[in-house]
Amino acid sequence: VGEQLLDIHGQHAWQSLTRPEAVRNLLDAYAQVTSAAVGAYWQEWRQAQSALNDAMAAQDSLQRERERLAWQIGELEKLNPQVDEWDELHTSHTRLANGQALLDAAQGALQVLEDGESNALGMLSNALQQLQAQAHLEAEFGGPLSPAVLARRAGLSPVRFARLIKRIFRITPSQLISQTRLAAASRLLTETDRPVAEVAVTCGFYDHSAFTRAFRSVTGMTPTGLRRQAAGGVR
Repeated sequence: VGEQLLDIHGQHAWQSLTRPEAVRNLLDAYAQVTSAAVGAYWQEWRQAQSALNDAMAAQDSLQRERERLAWQIGELEKLNPQVDEWDELHTSHTRLANGQALLDAAQGALQVLEDGESNALGMLSNALQQLQAQAHLEAEFGGPLSPAVLARRAGLSPVRFARLIKRIFRITPSQLISQTRLAAASRLLTETDRPVAEVAVTCGFYDHSAFTRAFRSVTGMTPTGLRRQAAGGVR
């Protein structure tokens, strides 16, 4: 049979016999058959197999998503929220999230205070910026806030707290609180469309006239004037 199948020409012609495809072509030629149809069927089978694998993977993913949604629905059923309870839950969630941001900022400021006073001006300025950046997030920002409260939160005596604030910022703790409130008010005036009176109350100013006077003394313009300027208008 070998004598009928093989007719090697050249020194290296035998090397083609080590390749399966070459041997298959020789046998097909000898049998006078074509493998084109078989090859087409093979490609179709490969594509079908690939599509099946993709479908099974997608089914697994959908099953996991279904289980996750079923678990979430079960948790909601346990909570049994009432019709108007979502807004309250959303507000509480927002406050908790913002509370963490405030806590992180306060911890950073406290760490700055504990690191020493060698570069206190730069470090405490950075700490103040951290706290001011979070001021507009806290729903209770307009609540009672005094130097004694800040000193207690910082773990310092009121006298030492006031001395540090005076040494670094050249202002009293009360002035620092007022400036922080005004900075938060400026941010709310330029970044939201909330009424001026609401902004004042939110930032701890319950007397509209006092808020306007304090705002003008720091910024040189009224709250309404700042909002118009930020919007591109004329004071």
